[in-house]
Amino acid sequence: GVFTIGEDGATVIAGTLATASALTLTAGKLTMSDGNVAIISSDTTDIVSITADSLLANNALIVKGSGAFTGTGASSFVAITPTGATTGTGLYIALAAATTLSYALDITTSTTTGTAARLTNTGILTGVGAALSIIADSATTAGNATGEGVVNISVDGLTTGAALNIESISNELLTSGVLAHFEHTASGTTVAAKTGSLVRIDSDITESGTSTQDFDMLSIVRRSTHDTAGTLTATGSLIYIENVATETGATLTDTVNGLEVVMDAQGTGTGVKITHPATTGKSLDVIASATTGTVALLTMNSLTTTGVGLSLTNTAGGGGSAMTSGS
Repeated sequence: GVFTIGEDGATVIAGTLATASALTLTAGKLTMSDGNVAIISSDTTDIVSITADSLLANNALIVKGSGAFTGTGASSFVAITPTGATTGTGLYIALAAATTLSYALDITTSTTTGTAARLTNTGILTGVGAALSIIADSATTAGNATGEGVVNISVDGLTTGAALNIESISNELLTSGVLAHFEHTASGTTVAAKTGSLVRIDSDITESGTSTQDFDMLSIVRRSTHDTAGTLTATGSLIYIENVATETGATLTDTVNGLEVVMDAQGTGTGVKITHPATTGKSLDVIASATTGTVALLTMNSLTTTGVGLSLTNTAGGGGSAMTSGS
């Protein structure tokens, strides 16, 4: 039969084609008190389609559960597992008319040892692959203050943790790869004058009582440990700074400083401090190819009668020279 009602009200509707409606409700709701919904389809059209043209602040689709749920992976609370997907998209969200304070995806969790959002990629990424890609090419005036930015991380309750942690642990295959890459390019006939910094680190502490602040704004530590047979040769730099100036058929005026340190007048700390305990190492090595310029310049703007422009002290004693010259 095309329409049968069996024992306990079990209803079967044969229907006709996959694209034809076998059951139509022109008004009202469909309520299931207890049970499951299983849809098996081999059609090429949309399996479940929801159109809510008059939706305001309520839900187009809501999934709730109050039980102590522990499912993971394919048994998660909501699982999307298109096993035949190749170049398709697993989940697509488009807020075409979204304006101020809209969220395409809003995740709220109270977990302590879990993760609010986790991305796991089991494929071998190539040059064009990425586990996470953020494209905001239309963001022209995204703020760079607190609570702003294309990517914004707020950790006001942070004490000893890390706001951003990038790890490559026990990776013996890392060669020319980098853990972080920042690149800015601009090419045109009238490139806007860039001001400010490309990467900025700010720390602002205002104390109304008494405290001692002892920390580094940027800490770079490189460890080379050799504990077995063989040879380990460590070269390179902890910080490498290069300014490339190329003039081709034009006029280029380049007065860029390789390293500039500006200290406030209220601070009595050292502008540049180098501690090098190696007996055969060089604390400062300047290699200059200038022919008519000045290799090293010390300008004392406020030097008094008791001040010293340059002081060389050999605390080790012995017969070593504090200063030598040659040509």
